[in-house]
Amino acid sequence: MKIRNLLISVYAVVALLPLFGIVWVNYRSTETAYVEQEFSNLTAIVEARTSAIKEYMYSWERLITIIQDDNQIKTNLPVLVRLENTTNDQEFQSAKHNLDQQLRAWRNTVEEVMDVLLVSPDGTVVFADDHRITNGVRKTLYDPTNTVMQNAKNGVFISSLFIGKDNEPKFFVAAPIYDVGEEFVGIVIFEVNAYKLYAIIQDTTGLGTTGETEVAQLVGNSVLFLNPLRFNSDAAFTVSLPFSGEVLNNPAQRAVLGDNDQGFVVDYRGRDVLAVWRYIPSLNWGLVTKIDQAEVLVPAQALGRWIIAIVSILSGIILFCVWIMATYVDKLVRSREEIGKKSEAILQGIGDAVFVVDPNLIIQQFNRVAVEMTGISEKDALGKHYKQVMRFISEETGEEKDVFITEALKAGAVRTRANHTLLLRNDGVKIPIEENVAPLVNHEGSILGVVVMFEDVTKEREIDNMKTDFISIASHQLRTPLTGIKWATELLLKDRASLSDKQQEYLDRIHSSEEHMVDLVKGLLNVNRLESGTISIQPVSVDLGELVRSLGKDVSLVAEKEGVYFETRVPTEPIVTGIDKDIFGIIVQNLVSNAMKYSNTGGEITLSLSSHDQRIALSVTDTGIGIPVRQQSQLFQKFFRADNAILSPAEGTGLGLYVTKTMVEQAGGTLTFVSAEGKGSTFTVEFPLSGMAPHKGTKKPETVILIS
Repeated sequence: MKIRNLLISVYAVVALLPLFGIVWVNYRSTETAYVEQEFSNLTAIVEARTSAIKEYMYSWERLITIIQDDNQIKTNLPVLVRLENTTNDQEFQSAKHNLDQQLRAWRNTVEEVMDVLLVSPDGTVVFADDHRITNGVRKTLYDPTNTVMQNAKNGVFISSLFIGKDNEPKFFVAAPIYDVGEEFVGIVIFEVNAYKLYAIIQDTTGLGTTGETEVAQLVGNSVLFLNPLRFNSDAAFTVSLPFSGEVLNNPAQRAVLGDNDQGFVVDYRGRDVLAVWRYIPSLNWGLVTKIDQAEVLVPAQALGRWIIAIVSILSGIILFCVWIMATYVDKLVRSREEIGKKSEAILQGIGDAVFVVDPNLIIQQFNRVAVEMTGISEKDALGKHYKQVMRFISEETGEEKDVFITEALKAGAVRTRANHTLLLRNDGVKIPIEENVAPLVNHEGSILGVVVMFEDVTKEREIDNMKTDFISIASHQLRTPLTGIKWATELLLKDRASLSDKQQEYLDRIHSSEEHMVDLVKGLLNVNRLESGTISIQPVSVDLGELVRSLGKDVSLVAEKEGVYFETRVPTEPIVTGIDKDIFGIIVQNLVSNAMKYSNTGGEITLSLSSHDQRIALSVTDTGIGIPVRQQSQLFQKFFRADNAILSPAEGTGLGLYVTKTMVEQAGGTLTFVSAEGKGSTFTVEFPLSGMAPHKGTKKPETVILIS
C-alpha cells in the first residue's frame, strides 16, 4: 500500500507538473501573442491616423496656397486696404464685389470653410464672407486671430483647435498675401470646421469596444484633450491632466513631450491599457491610440478557461491512469520481491557454492555454501572484485586459471572446466573443485553478469584417485598373465597344422579374446596416464604431410585385407610443424581403427590433411554405420558405445574416442565430428599451425592394435 501511494504521488507529480507547466507556458505565450498582435494593430492604426491628419492639414496648406496666389486677391486686396476708411468709394465697392464673387464661389465648393477673412497688415478685417464688415464698419480680429496674424506673416500657418461661438470645433488656416509687386498687403484666413478632422480622430474601427484615439496638446501646466473621448463626449477642451514636467504613466502626457513609444500604461480613467503614442511636431499634438488591457486578454482568458477545463479532464484521466499504473507496478514490485525472496532462498539452498558477478566482475550475490568454502562472509564478499575473495588456479601448474569466467562474460556462452581446478582461499587452503559458468542475459540479449557455480570434489577426487590406483594396479597385474597367454597362443598358432579343426577354432577364439583384453588393458593404462597428467608430449619439427602418408601406407595394407577402400589425401606443399609422432600416430590409429570397425565390406575411408586460417586439420571420413543423433552428445564418455555399435559384430572397449579426445586436448587441439546414422561419419582433429602444445610427463601412451 505504501509503495502504491508513493508511486501515485511520484507519478502524479511527474505527469501533472509538466502538464501544468506546459499549460501555463502556452497560456502566457497566447497572452503574449494577443498582446503583440494588438500592439501591432494599434501601431498600424496610430500610424494611419497620423498620416491621415498630416495629409488633411497638408491639403489645407495646398488650398490656401492656391488662394494666396490668386490674381484677383493680389489685385483687389491692396485696394481694400488702401480705401478701408472710405468704404463707400466706388473703387472700394468694385474691389469688394470682385472678391466677394470670387471667394463666395470658391467657398461654396469647400463645405468645411465657415468663413474667409482678408486682414490688412495692421490687423483690421477688411473682408469677411459672413458680412461682419458692412457699410464701412471696421472690426479688428479677436485674440485667436491676432495670434494667427502674427504667425501667418511669415508663411502658411495652421492654428490649434478651438471651440467657436457656435460650439463647433474649428481651426484657422492663414497665409500672407503679396501684391503683383511682391509687397506684403495682408493675410487671408480660413475659418475651418474640424468635423472631418474629428471623423478621422474619432474613428474606432479596429479598436473593439474600449479602444479610442486621443489628441492632446500641452497648454501651460496641463495636458489638454482636444477631441471628445469615447467615454467622455464632453472632454474636448474641458478635460486636462496636470503636468509638472516629469514623465508620468499616462500616454497623452508622454506623447506631448515628443515621445514615440508603446506599452502598458494607465489612461485618464485610471484603467490599465495597451497604448501606442506618437508626437506630431507640425501641430505640437500628442496622438494616442489605446485599448483596455482586459479586452485584449478576453480571447486568451476564454482560451484559458477551455484549457483549464481540458487540463482538469486530462488530470483526472492521468490520475486514473497513474492509479492503475501504480497498482500494476505495486503488484509487479511485490511479485518481484517474492521472486527475489524465492530466488534468494533457492540460491542459499543450493548445495553448491554460487556467486554472481556483474560485467565489472564485482560480486553481487554470494550464497551460504560459497561462504563456507571460501571462509569469507557474505557481507565481506559483496561489492568486491571476486579475486579479492578467492582465486582459481590450475591443479597441474599452480598458475591462475580463471579465464573461463571472462570468456563466459565476453562470449555469452556457458563455460565449464570439470577437472584440474583448485579454489585458492585467502588463507592459502586449496580445494579441488568442479565449476560451471553461465552468463546472465536479459530479454534484449545484453549480458548483465555471470553466475559461477562450483562444488568441492575433494571426496570425488579421492575416489577417482583410488579408482585410478586400482586400474593402474589391475592393469599391471593383468599384463603378466596376458603376456603368458599371448606367448602360449602364439606358440600354438605356429604349430596349428597339428591341431584339429575344433582345436584351431578354440585357439582363434583364445587369441582374439587375448588381443581384446590387451587392448582393454592398454586403454585403461592410457586413461590412467592421461587423467593423472603423466603422459609426456614432446613435439618435434616434422613434415606432417610425409608423416600422414607413412601412416596411410600402414593403414592401407590392413584396409585391403578388410575389404575396405582407403584413400590418403595430402597437400603437395610441405606442412612443417611441431608434432609428437607417437601421440599423433595413436590419434590417427584410433580414428582409422574405429572407421574400419564400423564400415562394411566395400566401404570407403578417407584420411585427409589440410591447413587454413592458421590451423592444421586432419580428417577421417567413413561410409560406415554412423552415430544416432540422440547419442552423439555421449560419444566421448568413457566406456560409451552407441546402440548400433553394440549390435554390430565389431568389438570395442568404449575407451578409444575418450582417450583420443583427451589426448588431442592435452596437446592443445580440438576433436569434432559430424555424423548421420546409416551414412557415415567424419572426425576432424585441428591443431594450431605452430603444432602441438608440449606437456611434461614421465610416460608415453600405450599403442593399440590397428584392428582386431
